[in-house]
Amino acid sequence: MEKLPRFIAKYFYSIFASLYFFTIGIFFKHERAYLGDFAAHFGFDTRKKILRTNLPQISSDELMRQSSPIIIREPEVISGNVSILELALINMFIQNIKPKNLFEIGTFDGRTTLNMATNISEGIVYTLDLPYIDSPETKFEITGDKKFAPRKERCLRFEGTPEEKKIKRLFGDSATFDFSPFASKIDFLFIDGAHTYEYVVNDTKKTEQIMRPQGVIMWHDYGTWEGVTRALNELYTSNPHYKNLKHIKGTSLAYLYL
Repeated sequence: MEKLPRFIAKYFYSIFASLYFFTIGIFFKHERAYLGDFAAHFGFDTRKKILRTNLPQISSDELMRQSSPIIIREPEVISGNVSILELALINMFIQNIKPKNLFEIGTFDGRTTLNMATNISEGIVYTLDLPYIDSPETKFEITGDKKFAPRKERCLRFEGTPEEKKIKRLFGDSATFDFSPFASKIDFLFIDGAHTYEYVVNDTKKTEQIMRPQGVIMWHDYGTWEGVTRALNELYTSNPHYKNLKHIKGTSLAYLYL
């Protein structure tokens, strides 16, 4: 019975919030960003539109034939995670190139972080995310990515594991974060932070300085998020540094061997 008053309060709060959202709120851009989340909750796939993908494709089967044995941790997929195939491919790249220093932009629930740390025998995984505050200030708008921002109540999947000692958490906005301490130190970079065009271009360009020769950069959500797709298409066609970008067929992963 003690839960009933809280439920009633939540019920009426939701009614008044909905009235605001669908009347006055709809005139504000930052409020309209949640419209897609609302529609998606009731089954409408807001990202289900055909996005033009310009990158050359390579099949996952072709890549897997070259693979070393991999270990997959936390196979359960929730919204915001990479797929099980994508996770296997990330682990495969790590096993093949044997990186010592890895960098991830966008920690979310730490599932990919844990797998990266599991598949290295030595080294460290640096993972960057926004700080734990309700409304973090960011240089660029993050729109639909807000639901994936850090939450204190969200359990990180690497917490309490033996691999946690190989993980170093970093906090900040990737648009203003100082990457200079990592200059020419990173062998594997996974970009899965904010998915807007501005952030993908920013994260890609700013991290050029931290990569070592023969390293690998990998991006998530190519072909499914418009900002990611547009940014990588543009880099591929206009910047010779990214002429060898490839898209793994059947996934939303793109990668570049340096």
